[in-house]
Amino acid sequence: MVHTIVLGKRHGLYGVDWGIVCPELADPIWDLPYVPFDASLGVILGIPSDIVRPAKAKLFGSDELTDSGDEIAAGLASDLASVAEWMATLSSRSAVCDYLLANRERSDPRGFFFPSALGVKLLVAAGLAALDRDPRAHELLGEAESTMHVNDTSRRRVAKVRELIRSAGG
Repeated sequence: MVHTIVLGKRHGLYGVDWGIVCPELADPIWDLPYVPFDASLGVILGIPSDIVRPAKAKLFGSDELTDSGDEIAAGLASDLASVAEWMATLSSRSAVCDYLLANRERSDPRGFFFPSALGVKLLVAAGLAALDRDPRAHELLGEAESTMHVNDTSRRRVAKVRELIRSAGG
């Protein structure tokens, strides 16, 4: 598992995104090759305010750096220390899998924005389980399939995780 925190720019504003990335699941989940330091390839994705409430540093523009740059930097440092501490508890595939499976509500509001939908969360858990040769992988994949909204993306993801289970000996 790779913990990644990045400062990015979107819509003219800067903000922090974080991801807990499993390099082997970048392709099955996102249909993209693994790229180091790319938080958007995470099996869990979030922003500081998903964990730190209220977050001290929110989206900011470059014009704010001249007036309140020290305040923004202090807020970022504080928020990111809390994010890093939270992420540290999820340092193995099995820990992430167990965390995801601890809530089976249709939508999961705990500390992240992806995967909040149950079907995708179960699919990610199935992929993590497959990589660990955990016998739950088959059952989780079946549960994910029956729970997910069916579209081209979900079909592709399911097929790739099914192949991952097969190649892992399951």
